[in-house]
Amino acid sequence: MTHWSGMRVGEVAALSIGDVRNVDGTVKSEIRLDATQTKGKHTRTVFVNDRLRKKIASYLKTKVTTDPNAPLFQTQKRSAFSANTLCQTLNGLYRNSGID
Repeated sequence: MTHWSGMRVGEVAALSIGDVRNVDGTVKSEIRLDATQTKGKHTRTVFVNDRLRKKIASYLKTKVTTDPNAPLFQTQKRSAFSANTLCQTLNGLYRNSGID
């Protein structure tokens, strides 16, 4: 999400299923972030390329819930990630895979 869309980690942590999925179940081509989801407290639109849409669609098939208000990415406790927790998680994944 951060690499292919240019989103900040805090923006990714704030995403809900409804932010990325249309009512018909398809993945949106644009994600509209409201002011509470962005660093600068300004709304913005993120364009989702085909490659990322396919990855999101594949990920959504693994989700148990279809609740549009549920967090897109959940912690082990089934709650939404905070920006800090997701940043630490990604840092650990990068470190373990050898990425600086």
